[in-house]
Amino acid sequence: MNETKWERYGAGAGIAFVVLLAVSTFIVPMAPHIDASAGRISSYVADHRHALMTSTLLGWVAVLPFLWFMGHLRHV
Repeated sequence: MNETKWERYGAGAGIAFVVLLAVSTFIVPMAPHIDASAGRISSYVADHRHALMTSTLLGWVAVLPFLWFMGHLRHV
C-alpha cells in the first residue's frame, strides 16, 4: 500500500472516533438531576439499562479508532 491510502485510513479513523463518541453520548436519554432521590436514579438506570450498556460499549469501541488516529498523527 502506498502512503496516501494509509493517510486516508488515519483520517478516517479520526472521523470514526468522533462519530462513535457522539453516538455513545447522545444515545442515552437525559439523566435525572443530581439532587434526585436514590429511588429515582435507580429507576432511571433500570429503565434505560440497554441504552446505558450500548453507550458504554460504543465508548470503548471508539478507543480503537482513537488509538489508530493518534498513531497516524504521531507518524505525520
